[in-house]
Amino acid sequence: MLSETPHYRIVYHPAENKSDKLVVTFSTRAEKIGFSGFGTQDAVSLGYDTIFVSSHHKLMHRNLDIDTLEAIVSKVAAGRDIVAFGADTGAYAALYFGGKLNAKILAFSPRLPVHPYLSSKTDDSYRNLKHVVDLKDVALSDHRPVVVYDPLEDMDAKFFEEWVSPAYPDATVYLTPMAGHNVICQMKDSGTYDLAIAELLKGKRPKTMPVWERGHYNHHYEKGFLAARNGSDKKAIYHFKAALKLCEKLHIFYALTRSARQVGDADLEARTKLATYHYKKSRHARMRATKEA
Repeated sequence: MLSETPHYRIVYHPAENKSDKLVVTFSTRAEKIGFSGFGTQDAVSLGYDTIFVSSHHKLMHRNLDIDTLEAIVSKVAAGRDIVAFGADTGAYAALYFGGKLNAKILAFSPRLPVHPYLSSKTDDSYRNLKHVVDLKDVALSDHRPVVVYDPLEDMDAKFFEEWVSPAYPDATVYLTPMAGHNVICQMKDSGTYDLAIAELLKGKRPKTMPVWERGHYNHHYEKGFLAARNGSDKKAIYHFKAALKLCEKLHIFYALTRSARQVGDADLEARTKLATYHYKKSRHARMRATKEA
């Protein structure tokens, strides 16, 4: 135990053999104050010493200040490389505290729901934050952070653009459309998480974040989404068509319609709109049948 108050607990978990790297992980909003939690087992099983920082779930790390955490971590850091790792509110904490630690930051879906940028921007929201409002105004890490989020999650996209990006415009960003806010949960369901996190903790940076299995329709949807975002709608059309062959989904129909419009393929756009209409009609019929059963 490194430190404990009614509001947070900070616990050191040494690996079997002392490692050259120290992984500091932060609790998510779904966790309560504990001795271990998010990321602890991941780090220890890979041979890294780790510190777990847990917060009262209603406070979400806001009752801990940067200098206090730095002083506590320095007791065991001993000049080692530090990785700050978190998801959800833990990702917020990894970014907020990781700068002063000069850590290599891994942030999955950073979000602090009570932050003024995501709440009402009232005087109370600023006062209750208890932290510096803008990430760019606190100590920043010399290392480019890794940030993973679903751009279709409005709150996550907004928080990245308004809070993370101004501080780290050169961050390594992995977009994971349709993964939802809990990207890690989806990666675990797909069986891609263990290898990905092992590589990230080693300091490696994959070309893309592997969220979906290759045979999943969203694997192709993601490729199409990213291609369209980069201005390659012809490539996007190929992947959207491949996705629809695997499974018909409304978000894929809509994406294909947009890309067809972008390349000026009126015939494909019309055919996709018609297919979308029939898909929606069939889906509504199934829903009615289920209710009547």
